[in-house]
Amino acid sequence: MTVVQQTFAIGWFPPSDWSLALQRWPALGDDLPHDHDGYKGSVEGRMRNISDRARGMRLLMVPVTVQDIEDQALADGADPDSAEVRGRAASRLAQQGAGRQWPPARNDRCWCGSTAKYKFCCRALADTALPPAAEPPDRTPAA
Repeated sequence: MTVVQQTFAIGWFPPSDWSLALQRWPALGDDLPHDHDGYKGSVEGRMRNISDRARGMRLLMVPVTVQDIEDQALADGADPDSAEVRGRAASRLAQQGAGRQWPPARNDRCWCGSTAKYKFCCRALADTALPPAAEPPDRTPAA
């Protein structure tokens, strides 16, 4: 019996398209940082949350362009500012062979396409963006 691993494709904007995407769809900047490093750190953090819920799935990081989103919206007859359209564009591109598996091994090149090792690139960006661990409650007895 052959087991087929389900793939979940997540689209992200490379630096050349992130500022253009923010101009085209300003609502993207409501909950995502405007600088590209902050954006990649946020995407990495979201990937960690997804991976906790998507055990056993193959996760792919797929670079998408503004043109990819607009083409998908045109094909779907849908609003290009929709998360669903962005998701379908990422899935289509993944089916065409685009994307890098997430997470890369610590010493592999990062998913964002930089030449840096993952541990020094997006993994480090997300580690610095995560809120500090909560301090344990004060156990001092009340007087």
